[in-house]
Amino acid sequence: MSILSGIRTRRMRKCVFCGNAAIGPSGICVSCLDRLPRTPDNSRAIEGVDRLVSAFEYREPLRTLIHAFKDDRHMSAARFLARAMARLDDFPMDCVLVGVPLHEQRLKERGFCQTDILCAELSRLTGRQWIRTALERNRYTPPQARLTFHERLHNVDNAFFAHGVKGLHIILVDDVVSTGATLRECALTLKAAGAAQVFALTACAAVKE
Repeated sequence: MSILSGIRTRRMRKCVFCGNAAIGPSGICVSCLDRLPRTPDNSRAIEGVDRLVSAFEYREPLRTLIHAFKDDRHMSAARFLARAMARLDDFPMDCVLVGVPLHEQRLKERGFCQTDILCAELSRLTGRQWIRTALERNRYTPPQARLTFHERLHNVDNAFFAHGVKGLHIILVDDVVSTGATLRECALTLKAAGAAQVFALTACAAVKE
């Protein structure tokens, strides 16, 4: 079933992509709906992650939307992404939400953590508990987007610290998964701290062109 199924036309809002009239609570118009990239292949394996689910391929117009969210704190974009992610949440009922954290320095630079916003909205939509302090970033790392695959793997080595997660079933939340290096390190860190299972839920997944 499409992640955008069930959309109703009860009220009109502005499309998060083009500003035209959107379809009900979807946040997107009919024209942009036709341009959305398909849901990616969610059979991808990442060490430490029990299952990865992503809502969209990381292509236009989602690239622009993600940057509007991360660079300009575009809240309607955040709500659109969270709704798309929530529709794919078929994880066990006892799972809790944990976001991939920013380092304190990056948080000061950006002014907010995008995964905090996604987790807060997902918690509201799904009723799941969000444990904001379960995972921390204990050292500053260069942005992954600027690095090669092998550099990304080493960039996040021992970059995270987890606590208070023993026996928990966790949904790890991030905006985009590319090589999977960050999700891998987070999942392994959470399991080393006693987490029973670690699933991952992202708004977008990068694909090879």
